[in-house]
Amino acid sequence: MKKIYFFLFGATLLFSCSEDDGLSGTRFVDDIFADVDLTFDIKYGSNAALVGVSQDLYLDVYEPMGDSEVNRPLIVMAHGGSFVTGTKTSIRDLCKAYARKGYVVASIGYRLINDPSVNDSIAFSEGVVLTIGDMKAAIRYLRNDALTENNFNVNPNLIFAGGVSAGAIIANHIAYLDETDAVPDYLQDHIDTHGGLEGNTNDIDVSSEVIGVLSFSGSLFRENWITSEDPPIFMVHEEFDQIVPCNYEASDVFPFPILAYGACELKPAFEAANVLNEFIFIEGSTSHVGYFQELDADAQDIIDSSATFLSSILNQEI
Repeated sequence: MKKIYFFLFGATLLFSCSEDDGLSGTRFVDDIFADVDLTFDIKYGSNAALVGVSQDLYLDVYEPMGDSEVNRPLIVMAHGGSFVTGTKTSIRDLCKAYARKGYVVASIGYRLINDPSVNDSIAFSEGVVLTIGDMKAAIRYLRNDALTENNFNVNPNLIFAGGVSAGAIIANHIAYLDETDAVPDYLQDHIDTHGGLEGNTNDIDVSSEVIGVLSFSGSLFRENWITSEDPPIFMVHEEFDQIVPCNYEASDVFPFPILAYGACELKPAFEAANVLNEFIFIEGSTSHVGYFQELDADAQDIIDSSATFLSSILNQEI
């Protein structure tokens, strides 16, 4: 792996497992579970895609096998694919990695941009708005479950959002785009048309707020949306990523300019706002999410670092 720089802002505390748990290591940091239970295709909502085709939306849940804890944190994860491709199963290994540490993890499917007539950034942004509404709906669904039947033994106050590439972009907007933020008129029109920031993928009336974010090669449309009231974030980005650039640059994926702020620009914004953050900067790399091409030792180091970061948030919340 290329040279990596770790930038940490804030302190870290840890949970430990006792002999009474039958586990060894630090819960939420170490791999304390050997295997994972999976529940596939849980319907969390339905909605129309850009071309008007209605579709049901599903998520998969990953749980640490044999865990007796009934008050667990949840990570809601979204896959990548430039908003036009990808499935919830494409990040299965990543979800399992966090579940082995004691997290419950939900991998969501969301509406992809399926309109071939989309040929500019304004039209493209409407498709991104749909995905934000979908992820918020998935969070509401899972929080409501935790508040009622609690099928997955989740603490409703301990929910994180995360994602890879396009999924990280969605997670970032879940956490840092608020009703009070100034947005361009065209973007506000998209938001209003599709049910506001909460969307209309389901009508569950609970909060979609999260206590932290995992952003693997993600970006944010405006860095000035970040305020001191926002949740902490863990970011990874490669220096010369051209698909989701680390700086404020256009992606080379589309024939029209898609501009957003990558982690290299967001890092100083989070620090200026005094938001807890950690940034792993992979110097010299021209890849896009190359660090997760294989879940090797280097990738495991990143996962371990992110889990340690999440554990510091949990210690503040519990």
